[in-house]
Amino acid sequence: QIGGDGASLTPSHTVGQAVDHYLDRMQIRDRSLRWTAFSRGVMLDSKRQLNDLMATDSDWTVMPEVSAG
Repeated sequence: QIGGDGASLTPSHTVGQAVDHYLDRMQIRDRSLRWTAFSRGVMLDSKRQLNDLMATDSDWTVMPEVSAG
């Protein structure tokens, strides 16, 4: 769960901002790839506000986006 410790995220932050916050907290410095969040196997819209997510979307998997090629 991102922001579960009550750090600087609020319900009006976006999924993308929460992902950035998570990467900072995990000290992941490589931002050359685009990082995305998934909940229940579905990619979350990075522009969606946290307060617009359903309660069932509170557990995320955050991973870099990769493409074949």
